[in-house]
Amino acid sequence: MAHSPIITLITPVFNAAATIEKTFQSVQAQTYPYIDYIVVDGGSTDGTVEIIERYRGIIRYFHSRPDRGPYDAVNQALALAQGEITGIVSADDWLAPDAVETVAALAEADKEAEIFCFALEEQRQTANGALRPARIFCDPEGERFRLFDGIYCQGLSRFYRTELMRRAGLFDGARYPKLADREWYMRVGLREPRKTRTPKTLYYFRCHPGSISGGGKMGGTVRSLQEMAQIARHYLREKPLSPLQREWVKNWYCFTMVRLVFYAARDGKLSEALRAFTETLRRYPARFALRVAAYKLPRGYRHRIP
Repeated sequence: MAHSPIITLITPVFNAAATIEKTFQSVQAQTYPYIDYIVVDGGSTDGTVEIIERYRGIIRYFHSRPDRGPYDAVNQALALAQGEITGIVSADDWLAPDAVETVAALAEADKEAEIFCFALEEQRQTANGALRPARIFCDPEGERFRLFDGIYCQGLSRFYRTELMRRAGLFDGARYPKLADREWYMRVGLREPRKTRTPKTLYYFRCHPGSISGGGKMGGTVRSLQEMAQIARHYLREKPLSPLQREWVKNWYCFTMVRLVFYAARDGKLSEALRAFTETLRRYPARFALRVAAYKLPRGYRHRIP
């Protein structure tokens, strides 16, 4: 490459002894040499720190002390990043061996791009600890930021120009403990920065019962949907949006509330389902009716790569 940028990788971690070694092995296996690796541990007590110490040779900066959760850890690490580009690799997840090299090539090919997009594969962890591929998520139409059908936004599972991340501000884990990355990506995406993409699968994320998003459990899904609706309300009430962006967020809010109605009912939370139904019907009756008519389970609207 004519220009080989330093790329920062950040891993926030707390008590992930069962999974983090696969994360480290994937960083160690990268085919790109110019990596600035930061690991921020929230004071683990389960053997995680001992595993980290075994991989100190690939880590430029590491500390272990109590923090306010993974988003606080990312905020701390971002202040220390030395790379032109930054990516977050969660302690449950791992990268393809050529992930960083591919992102560097994307940056070289499009020097104006600020967000680097790629496909992600969900791996579900079975009861005996085995992993099996579940779904591949890719960004339709070159990752144009759209909210019409509630398109899934992987906020942390992308690479960004470090300067863009710093301009966007901190992850708000205090307000959004489960989905601060989703709110942060909306904050960035509504500015419509330049993006580039590859169809290659570069990131693998583990879905298991202990994951922050709920691990596929119905109760965790309901809580995530409640937080997504909270994000949408916040943007509609307090953020300066263009008319088109306001339409996007309204549609996303209604789609989220339709899902919340169905998932809360399936989880036996009938009062929450009724509250979500009446709130959305009162706010946006026609739009809500259309979203109910077009409702699909998540697998139906998450795009796949053949």
